[in-house]
Amino acid sequence: MTSGTGGDRWEFVEFEDSPDRDPRLPQPEMEGLVPGAPRAAHDLTHVHAGAHLRVVEVVGGEGTGPGEFGRPVGLHVDLRGNLYVADADQRSVRRITPEGEVWTCACSSADSRVDVEQPWDVAVDRDGMIYILDRGGRVQKMNADGGYQHTFGMPGSHLGQLRYPQGLALDSRRNVYVADTWNHRVSVFHPRGRLQSVWRGAEVGGFERPRGVAVTRHDEVIVCDTLNHRLVVHNVLGAVLEVIEGYRSGAWRFRLPVSVDEDPFSNLWIIEGQGGKLSKVDRNGQLLTSFGPDLGGNLGTLESPSSVGVCLDGDLYVSDQGARRILKLGYRD
Repeated sequence: MTSGTGGDRWEFVEFEDSPDRDPRLPQPEMEGLVPGAPRAAHDLTHVHAGAHLRVVEVVGGEGTGPGEFGRPVGLHVDLRGNLYVADADQRSVRRITPEGEVWTCACSSADSRVDVEQPWDVAVDRDGMIYILDRGGRVQKMNADGGYQHTFGMPGSHLGQLRYPQGLALDSRRNVYVADTWNHRVSVFHPRGRLQSVWRGAEVGGFERPRGVAVTRHDEVIVCDTLNHRLVVHNVLGAVLEVIEGYRSGAWRFRLPVSVDEDPFSNLWIIEGQGGKLSKVDRNGQLLTSFGPDLGGNLGTLESPSSVGVCLDGDLYVSDQGARRILKLGYRD
């Protein structure tokens, strides 16, 4: 689903970035791929030497119709390539299939148990269960049809409570990790809502307003320690594995990280909370590429990017809440 305004044609701009090539991965063929089917991690047909990163699709725009947004904040890409977008202003989560079909999960309904004040982030497990983070201080679990399942957390600062949380992620066992931003911690919940643990970053001097959290394919949990300008990588038990600093050797690699996701080559894509930038670093913290806010052509700028999600095939989505749209970027000839 690609849209512009006033009948404009988007100029899909190419950026100076080429993917790494993992020599362990075979070159798959396109034949036999089923649209919407889960893709293997090695299905990186268009990711090869000579490919360049470019905007390949613009999803949405300001409005209240199907596929339009009021304030798209958090996003998630599931194993089938479906895009889920948390729209804070329209109190809804939209699912957009690779074929462009749009389904809306309303965050308020006749069911009195369904009540999300401000959907801020979203994650989906392998069974299609939808976890919606309410910035008001709750997580609501829905089934794939939008039916109510469970609510956990409540506003506050005590254990099991959340204070203006802004990030949500799931591991392979469906444990729920919440960036509890104003409590300066990460709260870890069982899929049924029981609090399991609280991480405060004590090993690294404490978290300062963590705004994003992500889980890698190896079940490493990456916390965007926003005001400390760094990423802190944990195992699922909460032990710190590594710290990736935004400032090192006298130079900035990234500032104020608010969202992060891993690509198929283990690099990390980071949304910076100031300046409208999307940056890519390797696991050693080396800056590989950075672009924004100017996108060139009719695409304008990244006005206020807030979330990034990487597909299994290496493409990525970026939510731009300021422009009320989602950008899809990919490596193409």
